[in-house]
Amino acid sequence: MGAEKITITFKNGDQKKVDKGTSLSSLCLLNDDILAAYLNGSLCHLDQKIYSDCFIEWIKNNEEAGARVYQRSLCLLLFTALKELFAQKNVKIVYSVSNSFYVEPTNSGESFSVMDINQITDKMNFYITNNVPIKQIRMTKRDAIQEFQKHKQIGTINLINQLEQDEVTLYSCCGLVEFLYDPTCNWAGKVSQFEILLESNGFLLRFPDFKNSEPQIPIYQKEDKLVQAFIEEDKWAKSIQCSFISDLNNYIFEGNFSELVQKSEEKHSRKIKSIATTLCCQSQNRRVICIAGPSSSGKTTFARRIQRELMQQGFSPLLISIDDYFKDRKDSPQNPDGTYDFEHIEALELDLFNRDLKALLSGQTVNIPTFNFLEGKKEYLGEQFTLQENGLIILEGIHGLNERLTYDIPRNKKTKIYVSALTQLALDNHNRISTSDSRLIRRIVRDYQFRGASAERTFGMWTSVREGEKKFIFPFQNDADILFNSATIYELAILKKWISPLLLKVSRDSEFNSDAQRILNFLSYFLEGDPEIIPENSIIREFIGLEEFKL
Repeated sequence: MGAEKITITFKNGDQKKVDKGTSLSSLCLLNDDILAAYLNGSLCHLDQKIYSDCFIEWIKNNEEAGARVYQRSLCLLLFTALKELFAQKNVKIVYSVSNSFYVEPTNSGESFSVMDINQITDKMNFYITNNVPIKQIRMTKRDAIQEFQKHKQIGTINLINQLEQDEVTLYSCCGLVEFLYDPTCNWAGKVSQFEILLESNGFLLRFPDFKNSEPQIPIYQKEDKLVQAFIEEDKWAKSIQCSFISDLNNYIFEGNFSELVQKSEEKHSRKIKSIATTLCCQSQNRRVICIAGPSSSGKTTFARRIQRELMQQGFSPLLISIDDYFKDRKDSPQNPDGTYDFEHIEALELDLFNRDLKALLSGQTVNIPTFNFLEGKKEYLGEQFTLQENGLIILEGIHGLNERLTYDIPRNKKTKIYVSALTQLALDNHNRISTSDSRLIRRIVRDYQFRGASAERTFGMWTSVREGEKKFIFPFQNDADILFNSATIYELAILKKWISPLLLKVSRDSEFNSDAQRILNFLSYFLEGDPEIIPENSIIREFIGLEEFKL
């Protein structure tokens, strides 16, 4: 009697009968571009064996999920090389910028040399050239902790200690194991493109961009303000002993969550007050304040808090939403598929916007339009504004940093502020939390709370939103005069309560089921915090609601 058969259904609708216990890797033996797979919506390493009828979607490096697998796999090779070469030197991924992870020693005073970088690069290339296997293994919590004690990976140990399950999934290369919260590929040869550049006390691990037909590592562009914000956040997290999820969970478990919230909100308040003071000092020459940031960065609440702070310092700020200057929907630019491109700067009435700005600055009274999003057109509701002698104009919208938006106002007459949610909380030293994932979580919660949109609808828009950010926001962030980090170290413990039920509603048959499962798995590491203690002027209120923001 032959082996029991099961049926596999692929994304294109094809079906195949295979022996029960068949591995995913055996189904894609000659496909080196396949890095992992979705098995019934769950992201899986190719070592995974199949024991029942299932749906499989292959993950390749030319898609977002594949890029994440590629990066994790390179990180695993890096950490393996470091353990082989520098067993006593622990490192941390401090931040991500420009297709790179910045990695530095955890001990102050330690650094890497050019020779060290060459050794690491050679060792990783050895793994790749020899196509060493990357295995997924299961290990008891006790054994895993003992393994990580050898290398003094305290953050990883603390994280594993807090897990409810008795076993953990780890990844092994050349006999050395690593904790990664999502799968890698199964062979080192599949991730052959990388670069390591010496930077400060550490180095940059650089990844290819797969958007083009010929994947290549893009030219590194320094983003000093962004980097400095990450470094400041890292130092602050260390100062309050809350660098990792396990630290955040301890704050909650020990009844000190309100203290953490207070510390985080006070930090925001100090920064906002400092920014407002700078704006006041510049007010004679710079009367226009441009605020921009990617989706769900909290720029709307930030703009209102800046407005309030300026009022308290004796100024009369006028807040204008750039979105009110949208062209009528029928006149909006279109994407190649015929849909409207509302992210494009040409979706705005730029000439009208600049005429109104100049008129306000010259002391004239101006009728400011209100865009009716239901009707898809501007309306004039009789709102007349005159800029006072001590008045400042605050402009808020995604194109705030683009000179084309305010082309009639000289650069030296305006201050540009970039708002972004740069989370510094990490799972451990080797597993950072993606800032785009943090914003996506914010966006899902807000879209449901205020727009009645399902998680699936937000997932469906997210790719387009991200592409718009890459074209119309990120290229201009280096032109900002000031950067404000809107992330709060506690927020994912709050947002978990709202987003979990929304993600659980995503159908198993949905094309976004894998996205929902990925975020649910990630949030499983967090304890829930009490939302009632969040101040009503917090950035987080922009997403969870509960209390209306008041000036």
